[in-house]
Amino acid sequence: MNYLTKEYQNYDARLGWILTYNCNLNCSYCIQAILRNKDIISGKISKIDISTLQKTLSDTNKIFKIDFSGGEPFLVPNIIEACIELTKNHFVSIWTNLTSERVKEFIEKINPERVPLINASLHIKELEKHNLVDKFISNFHLFKKNGFNIRALEVAHPHLINEVKKYKKYFKKQGISLEFMPYIGGYNGKVYPASYTKKELKEFGIKKKRIAVHFPKGNLCNAGYNTVGVDPEGNLISCPFMEKNLGNVYEKIRFNDKMIRCPFEICGCGLYKDNYIYKKAIRETKTTNSSNLILLIKYKLNIYLERIGNKMFQFFNRKKILHFYRKHRPFIYYAFPILKSLHKYRELTKKSRRDPRLKWKGNTYRKSIIEFNMIDSI
Repeated sequence: MNYLTKEYQNYDARLGWILTYNCNLNCSYCIQAILRNKDIISGKISKIDISTLQKTLSDTNKIFKIDFSGGEPFLVPNIIEACIELTKNHFVSIWTNLTSERVKEFIEKINPERVPLINASLHIKELEKHNLVDKFISNFHLFKKNGFNIRALEVAHPHLINEVKKYKKYFKKQGISLEFMPYIGGYNGKVYPASYTKKELKEFGIKKKRIAVHFPKGNLCNAGYNTVGVDPEGNLISCPFMEKNLGNVYEKIRFNDKMIRCPFEICGCGLYKDNYIYKKAIRETKTTNSSNLILLIKYKLNIYLERIGNKMFQFFNRKKILHFYRKHRPFIYYAFPILKSLHKYRELTKKSRRDPRLKWKGNTYRKSIIEFNMIDSI
C-alpha cells in the first residue's frame, strides 16, 4: 500500500537511516535490542553532522526522502535541528514510538508538508509496562491535529494473537486505526512470517500479498539503485543482507546504475516499503532490465517444478523414491529438473541431522528450506 499522497511524490532517491541502535524501550522480539544486550552492536548515540550531510546530498543533484529510524531517532540530540535544515530541500519521515518529550518541539518547528509520513511504532506491551500508552495516544493526535500524515503500527508477534481484537477495539475508541505488520523471526520453534496460519493472518488483518513481499527471490529490487540503507556511522549499504558499500553520507553517495534481482529466499529488508520510489526505479530502468526477464521466468518455473516435487513426496512413499533416486541419480538430476528437489531434500535431511534445531515435520520442501536458511543465518 502506498501511504504517500501525490504532493509528496516528487523526490528522486531514498535513504533508510538507522540513526542509533539505542532505544528507551526494550522489546523482547526486537533484533536490535537482543544484539545490543549482548554487546554485539553499540547503543552509541551520535550527533548528525548537518552541514557535511547537506553538502553530500547537494552534490548528488537529487531530492531525497530520508527515513529516520532506530532504535529511537528522537534520542539523537540534534535530530530536530537536522530536520529543520533537511526539509528546506528534501523530505523526512520518522519511525518513532512517540514517547519522547521532543515530539512537541518537532511538531512546532517542522513543516508537515515536508514530512510524507510519521510511522508511530506502538509496541503495546512495552508501553503498558512503562505506563506510556496515554502519552502515545496524546502525541499521535497532536501530530494529526497539526496536519501530519501519521499511522499507528504494531508488530504482529504471535504472543499477541489472543489480544488483537481487544487492542484494535481499544485504539479505535481512541480514534486510532491500529495496523499490524508481519513479525520476522523465531517464536516457540516456528519461524515467521512463514508460519502464520490463515486464521492468524485474518485476525491481525494482514493480507497474503503483504507476507509475499518477504519472499522476494528473483524479483526486481531497487536496493542500491535509488534507495540505500545508512548505519549510525553514516555508512551506506545497498541492502542490509548484501552489505555492498556505497559510500558515506558525510563523504559521497554512489548509486548503482541498474536494479538487481533479489538473491534471497527470505528478506526482512525495509527498502521495499517505499512503493513510489520502487515504481520510479522500474520506469527508469525499463529498457536496461528487459533483458533480465528470462531470469524471472526461469525462477518462477523452478518454483512451479518444486511445488510439483512436493506433491510427489506427499503422494508416494518417500523411502522408495529416495532409493530409486540414489540408484539413478545422474540421469534424474540432469534429465528431469522436476526431481531436483529430491536432491535438495536429501541435503536438507543431512543438514538437519547435524543441526538439531531443524526437524522435518511434514512441511513442504520449500517452507523447510526457507526455515533452514533463516535458522542458519541467525
